[in-house]
Amino acid sequence: MLEHRIAVESQPGKGSLFSISGQNVDIDNCHIAPDMSVIPELNKSTESLLVIIDDEATVREGSQALFESWGCRVITASGKDDALDKIKQLKQRPDGIIADYRLRHNETGIHAIHAIHDLYDNKIPALVVTGDIATERLQDVARSGFQMLHKPVDALKLRTFLRNLQLPKTK
Repeated sequence: MLEHRIAVESQPGKGSLFSISGQNVDIDNCHIAPDMSVIPELNKSTESLLVIIDDEATVREGSQALFESWGCRVITASGKDDALDKIKQLKQRPDGIIADYRLRHNETGIHAIHAIHDLYDNKIPALVVTGDIATERLQDVARSGFQMLHKPVDALKLRTFLRNLQLPKTK
């Protein structure tokens, strides 16, 4: 459709080279308009308080960095008791919970979410993340009624969860 030249060079046992040749353009004379509907959304400070529960420190750290880059405040915890202790210290109701399904000591993210709900006698929006594909585990999450995402989790899906948390705040 763009009438660009496409070429392939291949050598058995060595590999292939694919190339696309486009028209030369003077970049200084180009005007690329940003999609303004996306940019404010990505840069907007959310100030939502999230609880991230995962027994792997690297996952907690990565999740915290991602959500903080979106303007969130984050509590990270390795399990149910750790999450409850940190929430009680902060003395503030979280806006959302993201919990890994499988935690240590035969605990699940579902247990942790229920414990936080019990603390606030409230249904805080929650998301269960799992890499597990066993039918029994998936049915357990389905019965819980919580949203579920499979690992690896796409950042856009996490962003969508965050935007849904903020809808009640903007009304």
